[in-house]
Amino acid sequence: MLNRRKNIAKNGKNALMHLILIGSLAFVTTKAYAASTIVRLSEPKSPATSTFDLVFVAMDTEDRDMQAECEVKKPGSSSFSPFGPVISIPSGKSGDSEICPVDASVLDSEGTYTFKVKVTPESGSSVDSNEVTVEYDSEGPDKPKYIEKEKVNDCVNKIKVKTADDGETASVKVYADDDKEVDIDDSHRIETESMGPNETFEFEHIVSGDDCDKDWYYAVVAFDDAGNASNPRAETVTTYTEGETKTEEETAEETGAIPVEGGAGLTGEAGTAEGEAGE
Repeated sequence: MLNRRKNIAKNGKNALMHLILIGSLAFVTTKAYAASTIVRLSEPKSPATSTFDLVFVAMDTEDRDMQAECEVKKPGSSSFSPFGPVISIPSGKSGDSEICPVDASVLDSEGTYTFKVKVTPESGSSVDSNEVTVEYDSEGPDKPKYIEKEKVNDCVNKIKVKTADDGETASVKVYADDDKEVDIDDSHRIETESMGPNETFEFEHIVSGDDCDKDWYYAVVAFDDAGNASNPRAETVTTYTEGETKTEEETAEETGAIPVEGGAGLTGEAGTAEGEAGE
């Protein structure tokens, strides 16, 4: 019985030593193969509607000089290619933020772009960063099909909008001005509505006081999911002259345009169309 207990104790001690040895080897192996150079690329905003900067950080535990190359895989391509100048990261700057400018020479078509950064330390092997993807969408949706107004009374106009059947429209913004040149800016925006392609939307523009004595003109701009704007569409305007009726812009199935002289023009951030609005 005593010998059996000694054998159990001896076997237990051997097993414990075996586990300690395995753990030590694992620690040594991990330490031996730990990366001395690390590069991390931040996630940019997507979709992108214009040029942007990629931000990355490269670190080297030996504080060596490093060279960084920005690389892109463009829509339809199966491989990465470098773009922009090689970025030199001198000793002492390890861990600082660096930038890959993504300009129009890189973003030459719409679609999905994949980026990475390759860093090579002095007398060392190259290391790739993580990959990030950006959807590039710079084109706005089609101009809304029409915007019409119907005068309810001196203080109320009923506005009707229909979007284009373009497969892209996600929302519209409506603007009003007491000048025939409608300013397309936030101070003149009276309505924002989420709506898809080939849809209609109606609402009332209500004013008060001296504004009831003014003639109001309207315009609408469509936006896609990326925030790109269409060209603005001015209200439908029908000019009545003796013996002739002339309609500018595309009308709705049920016309409700107010007869005015001339047409509403457009100026502002989303586009410019002087005089009578057209395509």
